[in-house]
Amino acid sequence: MADDYSMGAQLIAQLKAIGLTIVYSGIMTAVLFFVASIITGGGRVDEETEQIGLDEKIHGEKALNL
Repeated sequence: MADDYSMGAQLIAQLKAIGLTIVYSGIMTAVLFFVASIITGGGRVDEETEQIGLDEKIHGEKALNL
C-alpha cells in the first residue's frame, strides 16, 4: 500500500460525493419540475379532472371498470 493512502480519507471523499449527488439530484428535480410546470400550465389538474380521473377526462375511457 502507498504511504499516503488512508481509509478514513477515502471514506470522507466518498461521503462528500454522496452528499453532492443528493444535492445535485434535488436541484435538478426542482428545476425540471418548474420548467415542466411552466410548459404544461401547472403541476396539478383542476379539481373536476382530479375527481373524474385523467383517463376519462382526456381519453374518454376508464382505466379500470370496477
